[in-house]
Amino acid sequence: MPSVTNKGGHIYQSVRADNYAGVDEATVTQLNANTGTWVVTLKDVPTKANFTVNQTLVYNSKGTNNHNADNNLTVTSVNGPTKYTCRGNWPMNI
Repeated sequence: MPSVTNKGGHIYQSVRADNYAGVDEATVTQLNANTGTWVVTLKDVPTKANFTVNQTLVYNSKGTNNHNADNNLTVTSVNGPTKYTCRGNWPMNI
């Protein structure tokens, strides 16, 4: 399956925008026509609390307020305090 990697951007909890972190790298691998598996590695831990399974997140690949670069994700597993596997849109909005 095809994949896309993006360096940078930021991610935040969709219902708590003050819980955010800078992203080191995000990679999405296509599962089907509209869905992908995302692996997101953060630069540091989130500002308020680590993300948890089933939380919804928004990853902005540009690190700006440009909503065309938003990607809606749901955490499927926590791989460490700064690494998460998520389910989300395919392709990545850059």
